[in-house]
Amino acid sequence: MNNKGVSGVIGTVLLIGLVVVVIAVVWGVVMNLVNKNIESTSSCFGNFNKIELNSQYTCYDEDTGEFSFSINVGDIELEKIIVFISGNRITKSIELSEKELSEAYLRPYGGDWGDAVTKPNSNSGKTYVIDLSDSEVDINEKPDVVKISPVISGTQCEVADTLSIIEPCQTTI
Repeated sequence: MNNKGVSGVIGTVLLIGLVVVVIAVVWGVVMNLVNKNIESTSSCFGNFNKIELNSQYTCYDEDTGEFSFSINVGDIELEKIIVFISGNRITKSIELSEKELSEAYLRPYGGDWGDAVTKPNSNSGKTYVIDLSDSEVDINEKPDVVKISPVISGTQCEVADTLSIIEPCQTTI
């Protein structure tokens, strides 16, 4: 009995072992991808109505070409807020964060053009004014839509709030 081939039992055991190793590698890769996606989406989950545009203080002044928008932040920690202002088929985005942003076309409500602006902190709100006639903005008309999107834990979440009806600003006489 001088058999030089592999017996059927040993071949079957080797084949089962190979299948188990392949399944373990595929399982590890799939779980890694799933865990990364869960982490990135979980930071945005459960934030409904915690960041919103205040329609009472969001308006457009036709005489000056200034657009005021107000953002309220609830009990949530944000890294940034990205504001999208659309009009005349042009969209301008502004990124508000803890880092002071100084732009010639942007100011805090009651401040001067070019004053530094930051995002609102938790449980607070801020109002901003943007000069839509500025060449950097180049919208030059009443905006059609304003949207805000939070950035939490490095992930830009979906749009949190949208205003598509922009009222004219009330002037005091």
